[in-house]
Amino acid sequence: MPGIRMEVEDKEFEKFKKTIRNLEGFDREGLNQVLGEAVRSSTRQRFKDEEDPKGKKWKKSIRAAEEGGQTLTDSTDLKNSIHSKANSEGFVVGTNKVYAGTHQKGGKFTIRAKNKPYLKFIYNEKWVSKKEVDIDMPKREFLGISKEDMEEIKATMEEAIQEYIE
Repeated sequence: MPGIRMEVEDKEFEKFKKTIRNLEGFDREGLNQVLGEAVRSSTRQRFKDEEDPKGKKWKKSIRAAEEGGQTLTDSTDLKNSIHSKANSEGFVVGTNKVYAGTHQKGGKFTIRAKNKPYLKFIYNEKWVSKKEVDIDMPKREFLGISKEDMEEIKATMEEAIQEYIE
């Protein structure tokens, strides 16, 4: 999965991870699959809620404002590309869409016409032709672990440890 990596630094979480690593015969991969799926589900929910992992609302996109739709959800390709992978060491949640990083991090960039002399698009209900367009994309984070995600991760790990010990 391209370009975005996050690690969690939480003393209680690290304690759970260490305990689980020391449990002989414990199904760490199975637990990580459950945790990864929980975070994937929460990430996909952010597209419905239009907010980042901290609960901050995304800036409405021009398309969503003009058409009455949702930001980052025109075709649902990005939302539907969110997947999780897990092994005995941990889990990752991400997407293989190359443009995901642009939405996650935001930034300024220029789009230039490649195959034709001009880019043609509708802006403010009018057709516009430009050789290049400068874009200032606002950051719309969708990947990450929210406070609620971390609480669920800790509770799931604690429950798994208790079930294994008993």
